[in-house]
Amino acid sequence: NQIIGTGPFKVAARQPGVQTRLVRHEQYYLPERIHLDGITFIPYPDDTARTSALRTGAVDIIDYVPWKDMSIIEADKKLVLYSDREGAHMYLLMGVNRPPLDNPKVRQAINYAIDRQAVLDAIFFGRGRVLGGLPIPEWMFIYSPDRQKIYTQDLTKAKQLLVEAGYPDGFKISLLSTTTYAMHKSTAEIVHASLRKIGIDVQLDMPEWATTIARRNKGDFEMCVNGTGVDTADPSYFLDQYYHSQGPYTRPCRFVDKQVDEALEQGRATYEAEARKRIYRAVEPRLLELCPYAWICTREQAEAAQAYVKNYAKVPGARSTQHKVVEVWLDK
Repeated sequence: NQIIGTGPFKVAARQPGVQTRLVRHEQYYLPERIHLDGITFIPYPDDTARTSALRTGAVDIIDYVPWKDMSIIEADKKLVLYSDREGAHMYLLMGVNRPPLDNPKVRQAINYAIDRQAVLDAIFFGRGRVLGGLPIPEWMFIYSPDRQKIYTQDLTKAKQLLVEAGYPDGFKISLLSTTTYAMHKSTAEIVHASLRKIGIDVQLDMPEWATTIARRNKGDFEMCVNGTGVDTADPSYFLDQYYHSQGPYTRPCRFVDKQVDEALEQGRATYEAEARKRIYRAVEPRLLELCPYAWICTREQAEAAQAYVKNYAKVPGARSTQHKVVEVWLDK
């Protein structure tokens, strides 16, 4: 297949799994903004190898900086960390169309049982924030701090909700995750330990990533660990994908609620910011009550570069998948 595009760089060579080399596109419509002759992308799947490549000067910039290395890079005057603690969030999807997860009280119990701080500390070295409400970024205009501590770990309350739901002795349930990525695997293990404390016997189901994604997209799970981010500044984008009945994550959960759909559609069709804020604030308690998800924590996402890399800009919320390199130049 031929790679085509109209950007500031064009593909010169590509070796899958080895490197992709781009060169300056002389026909780019703003040639004065291109300061690099080219860019070479080299995949480093191993976290330690990726950080070492930066620290030894083998590369100029890396993405997906390992959380364990962020503080080391921050302390190194030869390097710069470009970070966003709202980069992405970890959570559970729950299949709400069959017992026991068809009962909102069961889903609420799961939310009260999870040790979110343990996930944040053990996996992400505290780089992020606990999510006790919806995953609304702090910079978004509908963010409300008082809605961020709805679900804190409360095992007594969780057990009581299971009693009210008719499961005083708990139940068995499977949790889909993956062994491919440590953050997904470890999140599943901490959730397993948390739910065991309220009598829920979680069976971990952890195939490789491609299988996990295929099954998640088909809704072939009872519960599923996932991680995504907020890639736009408008709340309609991510609330629709998580809570509207036709959303890409809602469909696998089989979540449908007419009142929620109507509110989200109204918010999308309204232009005035304060009016939209009222709409989303009004529906937020219902989203938290029905909780087809258990939001766990945000995870800081970062790129890091040599200090001589100039004019690089972090794209907020982009999960390190977008890079503003058009006007980057090297002071060396």
